[in-house]
Amino acid sequence: MKSLILPDLNQIPFEADSFLGRALGLGMQFERLPEHATDVVMAYLRAQSLAFAQRYRTGIALGRERLERGLKQAFVCVELGLEECSGGDLNQAVGLLAGGELEALRKRGWEQALARLGQMRAQSRTWSHCREVLFLREHRDQLRQWSQLVPESWTTRDLEGQEVWLDPRREYLCFQELESRLVLLRSLPVASVEELLQAAPGGGSFADVLRQLVLVLALGLEQLAAKPGEVVRFRQTCFTAGKMLPAVKDQVLGLFAEHLEKTMPAGRGNAAITQALRAQIDALEQAAPEKLEGMFIAIA
Repeated sequence: MKSLILPDLNQIPFEADSFLGRALGLGMQFERLPEHATDVVMAYLRAQSLAFAQRYRTGIALGRERLERGLKQAFVCVELGLEECSGGDLNQAVGLLAGGELEALRKRGWEQALARLGQMRAQSRTWSHCREVLFLREHRDQLRQWSQLVPESWTTRDLEGQEVWLDPRREYLCFQELESRLVLLRSLPVASVEELLQAAPGGGSFADVLRQLVLVLALGLEQLAAKPGEVVRFRQTCFTAGKMLPAVKDQVLGLFAEHLEKTMPAGRGNAAITQALRAQIDALEQAAPEKLEGMFIAIA
């Protein structure tokens, strides 16, 4: 039989760098919250944790895993509710915490979490039928897990069939990043993407597509899948001493920014995608000249 001794929930890390943690810290620092505000919040979270563990207990004992999951779930719900109700403004958040409406915030956060996880499940099932997903090889396990989500329990299954608990804050950020990548892929000419898939039947990674875009924008090409001679021309005319010519780099980044502005909603992952493109330019510059050509998908 499992131990009946409850774990010390005070030892479970409080996320001081989270939105809730920052609101509490700043509120107390500037005396807009009482000194014991953190203790009040932790007491509430511990009560929710015990309620969660009791609700899902399988025997006499209250398992540590269930208690910790209950605490994390309560924390996430309060934080999501606080961020939603305050509009992400720390001044408003401190005011809401001062009002002591933790239960209302938790319920609002629960609604947010349920909506996010439901959206992730539905959307990932739709995405699984898109050809562009073949160029998101690194996200295939994520998509499979999201498609099997049970929003009410925040759980899914891994490749071995084991239950996996997902944090709807962090996981939703990953979901939004993947969504922005798909928006970019779908903004590319369909015929050109299909030609690239024919050149790489098993698909590839998002980094593969970004490198193709660097090549296309540097040389002013019309198609994504390059011809071997074009890759050679790229190496010979766009680099000097292993570095991309500044004028070429500016051209690539400028044209890419224009494309994002036309096809992506404002602020919808643009910065992250641009950073990913820059990372591929860096990778091309760091590659040995004789290996550069092997970094592209070319038509034989």
